[in-house]
Amino acid sequence: MQRTKGFTLVELMVVVLVIGVLLAILVPRFYRQATNTVDGARIVANFQYITQAIGNYASDYGKYPRQLSDLNAQSYQYLPEVSINGNTIELDGLVYTYAPSDGDCRGGPSLFVSGVPTEAYNEVKSYIGERSIKWRFNDGRKTVKLCL
Repeated sequence: MQRTKGFTLVELMVVVLVIGVLLAILVPRFYRQATNTVDGARIVANFQYITQAIGNYASDYGKYPRQLSDLNAQSYQYLPEVSINGNTIELDGLVYTYAPSDGDCRGGPSLFVSGVPTEAYNEVKSYIGERSIKWRFNDGRKTVKLCL
């Protein structure tokens, strides 16, 4: 009897099993890394969005707002699609807080967010750089602060 060249069913099943195990290990890592990048970028974008509105207010009135709710209390709303509660704004599940006077920022105003997930916090920190003049990081509380 002549034997034909090829793989047996058992050999093919072993190869498929090995590929499946490798995918089960690698896919969650890549997904988690991609998600964290989006989260970090979203946090930085939210900072830019809010600080742009604060800057526009300061440009129009010659001073920073006393509280964030002042941004939407005027006839022109600087953040019309955002719900502001006093000095806090909630965006993407995180609460951004405005401080009109902050000792860390030489008495000037600041905007900060606490409780950032570790992966997103590390992404923001690596994106901004630890030695930035305007940004402050608190590793223990996972707080990102921007001095205005």
